[in-house]
Amino acid sequence: MGAWRLGVIQFTSATAGVALTAARIPCDISLGPGQGTEVSFQPQPVLLAASRDGGRHWVTSGRPVPGSAGTGPVQIAAVAGRDAWVVNGAGTMLATSDNGATWAPQPLPGPVLSAGSSGGWLWALSCPPADAARCHPVVARRSLTGGAWARTNLAVPLSFSGELRLTVLSGRDAAAVLADPGAALASTADGGVTWSVRRSPAANPRLCEPDDAGFLAAASPEDWWLLCTGGAAAGSSTKALFRSVNAGRTWTVVSAITSLTTPPKPGSLPYQDFLTMAAAAPDRLWIVTPNTLSGSQDGGVTWTGLLMNPQGYSGQLDVWSGTVVWLLAPGAGLWRTSDGLSWHEIS
Repeated sequence: MGAWRLGVIQFTSATAGVALTAARIPCDISLGPGQGTEVSFQPQPVLLAASRDGGRHWVTSGRPVPGSAGTGPVQIAAVAGRDAWVVNGAGTMLATSDNGATWAPQPLPGPVLSAGSSGGWLWALSCPPADAARCHPVVARRSLTGGAWARTNLAVPLSFSGELRLTVLSGRDAAAVLADPGAALASTADGGVTWSVRRSPAANPRLCEPDDAGFLAAASPEDWWLLCTGGAAAGSSTKALFRSVNAGRTWTVVSAITSLTTPPKPGSLPYQDFLTMAAAAPDRLWIVTPNTLSGSQDGGVTWTGLLMNPQGYSGQLDVWSGTVVWLLAPGAGLWRTSDGLSWHEIS
């Protein structure tokens, strides 16, 4: 199966991976003799797929994920043996224990906006409506080996236009990026029993846009980075990268672009708007933009362009270890690094 047919990936070892096929695939349509072609998107079934050779080959199985064909983005929340949990394009979490032959909806309030797993635990962040304009964030957690979901409410009503993302740090640690009203970070260190809500470093009006809560990545429950954007122009943006080594209690600026009118300095953050960021170790970070992959080997202080794709990346990074990372980039293939430095296309 070509990597362009994959929508999301999650590896459970350096060789074993699970994926969901993309809900849509690009197709070239002829406009007639001498008139060229245009790109259209064709729906395809969203199926579970598996690889046993590090992502070189993929085999689909089971039935299509209910509620996902041609809809919004899908997620792989967790994989444990033959069990897998996914979020379909409608925001429903579904589970399978037979490689996708059957799917069972999970008893969670909808829509599920973000989900992930670590340390044998599965987390899900939902935001069911509170009134006509706002929703109430709810975080649920359960063991991958069984048991009931335990829920906790975050006492921060959000508007439906606000950003809301969950970063799972361990079986007991997680952080949620909250926006509108304000830019805040909610974090827990006790499995979601209690949450602390603090002002986000993205609330800095000199470096970040007021409505940008930032994107959080972490190498450990204590070591966090947050990237926010400022002013934008023609697909580029000023931005700032903050770091915390004490689970978000204090932050420092490690790198920033404060102007787009001057040439970029060597080693600066990428000027293009970013799509995602991932951390694999206290010194290793990657940022994906619509056309580039950039990396840092010194905790985000300096950056080097690693890959360039004029057709554009969709930008999913899957980190297995401090050196083994995959980049799924429809239109550019599935890429991997095994040393944290050099990347090669594998599919």
